[in-house]
Amino acid sequence: MNLMTSKKKFKFVSCLIGFICFLTNDIVFAEDPLIYANNLNYVGAFRLPVGTFGASSFSYASAVITFNPTNKSLFIVGHDQNQMVSEVSIPEPVNSANLSSLKVATVLQNFSDITEGNISNLASGGVKISGTYGKLGGLLVYNNKLIGTSYSYYGVGSPSVATSHFTSGLNLSTLGDFKGMFQVGSDTSGVSFRSGFMSLVPESMQTALGGPVLTGNGCISVVSRTSAGPAAFAFDPANLGVVTPVPDVPLLYYPVTNSTLGNPAPALGEPSSAYWSLSTRIKGMMMIPGSRSLLYFGYHGLGPYCYGGSTGDPALIGTVNDECYDPTGVGGKGPHQYPYIYQAWAYDTNDLIAVKAGQKKPWDVLPYAVWKLPFDFVGVDIYGGSAAYDPSTQRLYIASTGGDTSNLSNRLPLIHVFQVDMTRLASSSYKVKGTVILMKGNLTLKNNGQDEIAVNSDNRANTINFSFMKYYMPGSDYNVTISSHPENQKCAVHRGRGTINANSDIESILITCEDTSIKAPVNFKGTLIK
Repeated sequence: MNLMTSKKKFKFVSCLIGFICFLTNDIVFAEDPLIYANNLNYVGAFRLPVGTFGASSFSYASAVITFNPTNKSLFIVGHDQNQMVSEVSIPEPVNSANLSSLKVATVLQNFSDITEGNISNLASGGVKISGTYGKLGGLLVYNNKLIGTSYSYYGVGSPSVATSHFTSGLNLSTLGDFKGMFQVGSDTSGVSFRSGFMSLVPESMQTALGGPVLTGNGCISVVSRTSAGPAAFAFDPANLGVVTPVPDVPLLYYPVTNSTLGNPAPALGEPSSAYWSLSTRIKGMMMIPGSRSLLYFGYHGLGPYCYGGSTGDPALIGTVNDECYDPTGVGGKGPHQYPYIYQAWAYDTNDLIAVKAGQKKPWDVLPYAVWKLPFDFVGVDIYGGSAAYDPSTQRLYIASTGGDTSNLSNRLPLIHVFQVDMTRLASSSYKVKGTVILMKGNLTLKNNGQDEIAVNSDNRANTINFSFMKYYMPGSDYNVTISSHPENQKCAVHRGRGTINANSDIESILITCEDTSIKAPVNFKGTLIK
């Protein structure tokens, strides 16, 4: 793979009243190819070991990860309640649905608190925040140091959060090498836009984007304080502890006042967009050398918006304690949009360069493609999707929290492995697929008024996947409609129209059904006449 980025220079012309014009500075755009789903070839996965290693374990791990080039290993955050870091080997991945066939990583360094007790010291002057607690949002190996971020889990209380970044050594057992917390960016009200995932910037693009590292955060609790979608700010970690605050360059973010990816205040039952909803969680960000793509990874709710508790029993929908249909139970009481998928969001860095040049606003930039990742979502109330990259092998690692379902009492993560191949050709055709929930009976669907399929279910609690028979060319439009509804039910199509543009099957279409038969109200007394 050629890691050098080719570039194209543009001069933008600015004109004043009276037609007096002048040239701005050169703006350098990258010409390297974009990454699509076909460029990420799924290799397989590996497991993490059961047990206690030092002061923590991988059970219920938040699984924030980063690649360590010295040992060809991963640093990883363990149990969500402890927020400690371990180092593990990377065994050869195995592509198998049988979890017992997967290899298990070896612990190279036991768990340690790399913040040395400072994880919640996020207010100005190193003061501990109250009413909430810190979580590790991102890790990155940079210049033989471990760079980390910590963010406020809930983000309310006094004193307010002002700092986010820190440094530590690569030897996890060494004490006294923690330094932080440091403020990145001049605006402390924007700390929750910066305090999460990080990625190295390829050397050839550092000048164009404004720094050697990207940092960002989003999709965390209390959406008004953070980005309603992914975010990216360029900065130089060498400035941590040297310059206060550390200067950065805003490139991508979505304040609640400019939530262009999705509605931050949806009505109940409103379907989510393909990009963002209140149930979206993004925890991984990665730039891949040899491309001009910025990729984000996480999970996304496809269903209609509902706020409340969760239930897997359709008969309990809307009752006092279980307002939302969500068999996974993810998120506890809060926003639900079942079903969920692991998803990739792909951005063109040329759009970010245009933001740096003042030609676009950070919230004007939209993904050029999104696609479903080829592993299932597992309902665990821990955010997943953190990513790491090995440039020597061009392998991408994505963590799935709770993905190892062989031991439900431990809820261990799985680490999925993709081979990045920019020369891999796209398929000549793709399928149009989707999911049906809350249906009982027979449903008939059509795509583009022709390709017809029947979907059947004998229980409203079933989740049914469907696929149209025909294959469709890249660039083809699709339009899924309902030909006939089940008896006593009315169904609706969500995200049923679009274009095949990610070099992958369309899998985000959702059909939801509502029972239209007459029912007695709750606590009804008397005789109901239908």
